[in-house]
Amino acid sequence: MPRAATFLFFTLAITPAYAQLGCESPRPHASPGTHPPVAVSAKPSLAAAKPALTAASAPRTEPAPSAPYDFAAVLDGDGKTSVALCETSRTVGFPSTDKPSKAERASVRGTESRMHYYGIGIPVDYVKARHAAFVELEKHDPRLFGNEVILMMLYANGFGTGKNIDLAIKLACKNWHAPMERDGRVAHLNALRSTAGDTPFDLCDDITSGFMEGACAGLAEERANVRRERDLVELTARWSVAELDALRRLRGVADAFWNARSGYEVDLSGTDRSAAIIAEDAAGRAAFLAALQRFEQGKVPEGSADAYRDADDRLNRTYKAALSTDFTGTTLRAEDIRATERAWLVYRNEWIAFGAVRYPAVRAEAWNTWLSTARAEQLELLLQP
Repeated sequence: MPRAATFLFFTLAITPAYAQLGCESPRPHASPGTHPPVAVSAKPSLAAAKPALTAASAPRTEPAPSAPYDFAAVLDGDGKTSVALCETSRTVGFPSTDKPSKAERASVRGTESRMHYYGIGIPVDYVKARHAAFVELEKHDPRLFGNEVILMMLYANGFGTGKNIDLAIKLACKNWHAPMERDGRVAHLNALRSTAGDTPFDLCDDITSGFMEGACAGLAEERANVRRERDLVELTARWSVAELDALRRLRGVADAFWNARSGYEVDLSGTDRSAAIIAEDAAGRAAFLAALQRFEQGKVPEGSADAYRDADDRLNRTYKAALSTDFTGTTLRAEDIRATERAWLVYRNEWIAFGAVRYPAVRAEAWNTWLSTARAEQLELLLQP
């Protein structure tokens, strides 16, 4: 298993919707300058940790993001307060009327509680989130953002049911084994008795570990990706079949490039490595949509043959410098940079092919100038101390 995929393996357990995209195998091609003229192979195990790009055009209202919460101010050093609160809430039970009926169970079949809670691909529906969470609880579903975690947030916020801080605390006590994180979350919930905030309580408010940072980053990116997909559907609604087909091919190789970039050109030596991978991948997807939105407004790339030559020279110099850099103390390696460059070459060529279909007035030199400049900037970031 590739290095990055190992760090992201947890995502498969906590967010099953993160699944490998059906990307086409990139094809070999000639390359300019000193770039390696070889084919690139995708990294399916890393791709499996990326959000599925599923178009979602249904309207929804999401919970507002929670504001940062300083639980250190109310947390005693040895956790005695949280332990006492956990003990007090131990006998609190679920209201019998909150459990789903047979018909209500059937209505959430094939969905997940987090999808209903966060509006991932479907409209937000807190009642259905509760029903699905109870079904998951009975099935001992292991996912992180599901079952008792979703129920904890529902009862803490009074979404789709009555607000019940004691029950939320009980669920917080049952479902977390990191003492400091548990203590902070319990203190946060206890404070909500008298200080109801303007933003909803969320599992990710009180995280203390790199593991949870990655998990929460993954969830945030999945939600952001749904919004991007909806925007893309709207942007391309009047495109021709040929244009949409060209876009599909471009997105396939773009995914392979983002996988390589986020897995091979990000330093994974820190405890926040999973969050760093997700952030880099998200940046690529966001930049892709932003570029299409600019182009649809007529702000297409410009560039002459001379401009492309200058951009390609800059890219080649930066690429050679990156290959000769000593990255000791990091996870960066020359062979990984070569692999990413190969993925980029396929990505570049597919952009030019797509541009010829959707924006035929834009010359290949302009696409090459824009793409080569962007790639050089990426590599220059690797050379910064």
